[in-house]
Amino acid sequence: MLFLAAALGASSLPASPTTAAALTRTAWGSAYGLGCAGINAGLLMLRARSGPKGPARDARAHLRFFYRAAIERLVIVAAALAAGMGALGLPALPLVGGFAAGQIALVLSQLMRGIR
Repeated sequence: MLFLAAALGASSLPASPTTAAALTRTAWGSAYGLGCAGINAGLLMLRARSGPKGPARDARAHLRFFYRAAIERLVIVAAALAAGMGALGLPALPLVGGFAAGQIALVLSQLMRGIR
């Protein structure tokens, strides 16, 4: 969807090498943001499957595991987004837009499939 918006916006721009380079950077930023959303979803699934099961553990252990998993995901995804904007020099708006689109897709896929 972001690629389509970039392509539609580019149709009114004159064709030049700098415009093509800007669109390429925008596309890479969007793709990188989607990849960060994929990393977040993968970590969420990994932790959901490896979490404490059954009544054998107490509520405090479950809560500790929940907070630790949430902080791990936050730190890893924030570092990946910061690396994309900082070290790779990708534009921030497409990167965050791609991440948001990936997160929305995750939520919608779970709603369509049924949350388990």
